[in-house]
Amino acid sequence: MRNFNISLVPTKIEYTSKLMKIDGIKIRTDSNGGTETYDQTLYLNRNYSINKYQLFNDFTIDYTRILKIDMNSFFDDQRSKIKTEALFNVLKVPGQINQSDESFTFQYIPKYLNIDSWLSPKFTYNPKYKWKRNRSINI
Repeated sequence: MRNFNISLVPTKIEYTSKLMKIDGIKIRTDSNGGTETYDQTLYLNRNYSINKYQLFNDFTIDYTRILKIDMNSFFDDQRSKIKTEALFNVLKVPGQINQSDESFTFQYIPKYLNIDSWLSPKFTYNPKYKWKRNRSINI
């Protein structure tokens, strides 16, 4: 019990946010209608991760979340406040979430009673969750 500690702060916290504006033109041949389509999209990708959060000496947690957000409703809005807030405000999710990925890793390596010197046990639980919006249905 003398080496028992509780950590309240993870070893590494990361947050990245990327705003992508895509302008494109699709030109169909005459046999396919001969149309030109102008495509303008605005996407926001966010990545959160908390790594090596060692709650106890023998229990570690890792967490990652990735969000892909469609911000087409803000495409024509030229105010920089909305775009700056979308990049830096972690708590606010502007636009419509198209995809969300989450993964956890819980790892337990028991070290009591000197069990690790002769058995080396390691228990890992790694759930992953993925949700993706069906883009063919308009609501």
